[in-house]
Amino acid sequence: MITNNDLNSLYEWGKVNEFPFKSVPSAKEYANRPINYCWLKAGGDSPKTGSYVFHFNKRAVKGNSAIEKILSNDDIIFASIVLFDPDTYIQNHIDPNVYHGIEYKRVQIPLIIPDENCYMVWKGEKIYWKEGVFQCFNVMHHYHEGGNLSDKPMKFLMLDVKISAEIEIN
Repeated sequence: MITNNDLNSLYEWGKVNEFPFKSVPSAKEYANRPINYCWLKAGGDSPKTGSYVFHFNKRAVKGNSAIEKILSNDDIIFASIVLFDPDTYIQNHIDPNVYHGIEYKRVQIPLIIPDENCYMVWKGEKIYWKEGVFQCFNVMHHYHEGGNLSDKPMKFLMLDVKISAEIEIN
């Protein structure tokens, strides 16, 4: 289970820290502008055992043991900070299955939302993001789109979690 306290801790930490961003390679396929991210937790095949293992980005997590403990939760498959430039539009899409067949949903933790021009269209409804208001979406199985149509960057902490994970959102 990922608790509301976990999400609040990630929000408070992510909001005040700087991160080493790089461009998302696949963003050109679905966004009109580059999208930058910094991975916090990721997985891959171990060269020694061939099994799937998880790693932390030590430069980004910066030895914060409380954050490492939250991100160590086995329900969290991938965690990243994502930065959307002003005037970014993300076209309608379904997220691909990229985690060795592990189905996932995405917890969105809005860190910086410049104004009311930042939104997601989910199942035909336009949802406006608000800083510190957490949401969880089954992005693998439902089409969605979004945008930062403001004139300032928008920043999120995103958690891709196992589809079966319990998420406590208040």
